[in-house]
Amino acid sequence: MKPSITWQEYQKLELIPVQSRPIQVKLNDLWQSIKARLEPSAEPHVWQTQDEIGQPAWSAYDPKSGQTLRQVSEAVMRSWLESLHSQPPIAYR
Repeated sequence: MKPSITWQEYQKLELIPVQSRPIQVKLNDLWQSIKARLEPSAEPHVWQTQDEIGQPAWSAYDPKSGQTLRQVSEAVMRSWLESLHSQPPIAYR
């Protein structure tokens, strides 16, 4: 009896290229991006997503600077968040 595996596991085993991220991942990423812009908060919004090959990735939006990061590694996300804290506050006139 063959063990049952998912399509994603089969793709990895057979080195089948992944055409695109699953639609639910794309929709979740879009929803998180919209939600980050609509929530009244001055803090950066960070959420986990997946890259094109299904690996964990991170996206974020900073309402203070208007900067957006999409599908970056955890190390890049940490570095970006640290750089936000080291910047002087934006003076509004």
